[in-house]
Amino acid sequence: MTRKRLPTLTATQTPIIASTMRNRVVTPSSTRAMCPGLSEQAAEKSLKRLNHGGWLDQIQLPERRICFTLSREAVLALGLSKKALKAMGQEAVISNLAITCYCAKHRIERLTPDEMHASLPELDRPGLQLGNYY
Repeated sequence: MTRKRLPTLTATQTPIIASTMRNRVVTPSSTRAMCPGLSEQAAEKSLKRLNHGGWLDQIQLPERRICFTLSREAVLALGLSKKALKAMGQEAVISNLAITCYCAKHRIERLTPDEMHASLPELDRPGLQLGNYY
């Protein structure tokens, strides 16, 4: 099976993909908050272009709202963990979306598992999830 070749990211798209890698789920409003200089309309257009280009998958939310996650092709192209290839269930989408909205509102970054391990290695134990800290 051949892998879909993704288009090269623009200077505007690169921080959006970085934010999606860090937060797992993004919305136009969270993208605007995390990428200074973008209006919500520009953020939405960029997210939709990334979706059409194969970088992001779109998830339909209630009340005609949308959010985005990295596509399988993007996960492979970025060399992320095999765990990131697994599609998120509804509960995981809601949980990650809540963390993303909180971080966007308070202008703080979600910590990656690698950052958590480097900062607090004593918390890196079986059964503890390292991806939900900010």
